[in-house]
Amino acid sequence: MVSVLFEAANPSPETFDVTSSTMFQWSVVQLLKRLDSDSTVPETVIAQLEWTYLGLLEHSERLPIVLHGAMSKDPAFFVQVLSATCVPHSASAEVEARLAARRRQSRHTLSDSCNHGM
Repeated sequence: MVSVLFEAANPSPETFDVTSSTMFQWSVVQLLKRLDSDSTVPETVIAQLEWTYLGLLEHSERLPIVLHGAMSKDPAFFVQVLSATCVPHSASAEVEARLAARRRQSRHTLSDSCNHGM
């Protein structure tokens, strides 16, 4: 189930419309709720999924509840989030555009962590 969520993180633009988007958001939320109640799934996996789907979760009934705690416990994960706020000077326009949303997401996550006393 977890691998399906990671694979679905990059849907094809040709097959993704508003209805698909809404159903996808609902499906991700339901799967994360199920993972929350499964003690065999490590918190690090849930945190990575929350990071992957942060933009989707911010406006859903299931907010990212593990992400901030995972950043405070795992320095490598914190660095991953922090690194996403920066783009190398040599990045092409295409790479820059692709990473813009991830940068905003990183900044928002780090800001929330500071505001909630991570």
